[in-house]
Amino acid sequence: MCVAVVLATIVTGELLIYSPPGQKAAATLGVAIHSAVFGADSTSVSLEITHAPADAAVRVVAFPLGNRTCRRPAVFVFDDPDYAIANASSTAADTALFHLAGELGVQRYGGVVQGVTATTLRDVLVDTSSAYQRAVVIVTGVMPSVIFSRSHDLVTPWVNAGGLLVWGGGTIGYWSASARQNLADAANSSLRERGTVQLLGPGVVRYPLDSRRTANQMSDFGSALDINYRLADVGVIRDAILGRGGLLLGWYSSTFSSVSYLPRGTGGYLIFGGPIEDADSVSIDLAQMLLSGVMYGVGPVTARTFQLSNSPSITNVKWDLPFSAAAAGIAIAAFDPDPDGFYYFHRVIVK
Repeated sequence: MCVAVVLATIVTGELLIYSPPGQKAAATLGVAIHSAVFGADSTSVSLEITHAPADAAVRVVAFPLGNRTCRRPAVFVFDDPDYAIANASSTAADTALFHLAGELGVQRYGGVVQGVTATTLRDVLVDTSSAYQRAVVIVTGVMPSVIFSRSHDLVTPWVNAGGLLVWGGGTIGYWSASARQNLADAANSSLRERGTVQLLGPGVVRYPLDSRRTANQMSDFGSALDINYRLADVGVIRDAILGRGGLLLGWYSSTFSSVSYLPRGTGGYLIFGGPIEDADSVSIDLAQMLLSGVMYGVGPVTARTFQLSNSPSITNVKWDLPFSAAAAGIAIAAFDPDPDGFYYFHRVIVK
């Protein structure tokens, strides 16, 4: 056994609210990690939780990290009204940009969050040397043909170099369109099923799209982080994701996954496996994943909700985790499970 102090602090979030009414006037929750004792197959963590009488609970999540550094990339949301959409609401991009920026800003995410047009997005993807520090969010279901089409593929080398591509809407890789071009006229530039295979590899997605698919079992990571997205229309195959070293981050059925992370090269794809109809809810889920750094996890994950109503204002607890530290340590996230709460804490402990 060995004792380690916390060596890597990423951020704690204790902020003023950004817009939703009904949130608490001030953050009164606090979580501190005093030490961790690492065993061969377990870890014992000493936590100090501070709170006010109005704080009902705090949820704490822990998972081991793989061989990649857990970081908070700059986020670029594709939001260009000149481009067609597929399997998404007409306001999906605008809503995702505004809401994601708000969610991450209120939690002191620390990275840039900005909207980009197709031209700016192309510039982001060309710069593969900065890919590991960046995430691109496309929730409109269509790739601009200047970044991915029969004649261009800036996505694959960028992801392989460490970039995180977040996708939602139509099946990834299926549709590509030029500016002011509708989908009916985009057949010549779209790779369709071949585009999906080119990006994700064979056997990851099962065609055709089916609007009746809704996952009904929450994954371990989805349960720990309270991920709500349950749609699985585009047919992302659960076992294929797991077999390629990926993670189920939302809900799943016997065959399909609603939210999946698939590593490719030194980066990966975070895929919402269906339509983007409620971009507000999707943004909350995505913010939770970006804040926790779950994409850098290797599993397993464990979580506890500490009830605070009848606890002293300063409460010390010992939390036994059923795993030891992996190569890059253990990520620990804590947040207020109240929908009106806005506290977030994230830290990495290492041996």
